[in-house]
Amino acid sequence: MEKDMKNEEIPEINQGILVAEFEYIAQTAFQANEDRARASEFFLISFGTLLAAVLTTQFGDVETRFLYRLFIVLFTVVGVWGALTVLQLCRLRQAWLESVRAMNAIKDAVIAKSPETAGYFRWRTGSIPRAYKPWSVGFLLALQVSMVSGIALGAAFALLMAKVGYIPWIFIGVSILVVLSYLVFLYYLPLRKFDKGA
Repeated sequence: MEKDMKNEEIPEINQGILVAEFEYIAQTAFQANEDRARASEFFLISFGTLLAAVLTTQFGDVETRFLYRLFIVLFTVVGVWGALTVLQLCRLRQAWLESVRAMNAIKDAVIAKSPETAGYFRWRTGSIPRAYKPWSVGFLLALQVSMVSGIALGAAFALLMAKVGYIPWIFIGVSILVVLSYLVFLYYLPLRKFDKGA
């Protein structure tokens, strides 16, 4: 009889652990989504603040060559910062998907024991969204950051050319598109590898 009581208690303990694990995983998935929004907002707000600070500063006696150098450095830093933000958005997408996969492992175990519950779950292991999903919110955030970074690096290139005395506008436009494309690819590549590794 003691053996029977112990055997009855074990599923309750396991169920409690599974519930706690599921809640923890759900919290990490939620946190990854929140962090994605914060990362892109932080980048855009910081860039806007930097731009506003530069535009409202009085540069009376400052040498023009120094200002060009300063703006080139600032816009280059913004471009590199944008690349890091895109990588951060990519990693947060991967973290969210890891959480979703972990949640689905628990769902699969529940469905295996109680097949009648299968209809209650929208996402199952086979229907998890792909890591790289064009036009998802995560992709659009990465695209937004990539655009701002492209414009910042294009502005740095324009200032560098203005310092020389010649501004090839077509090359500046091309440089913006190249940086934009590169950063979107930087977001795309790790996520495609993540999909293939699943």
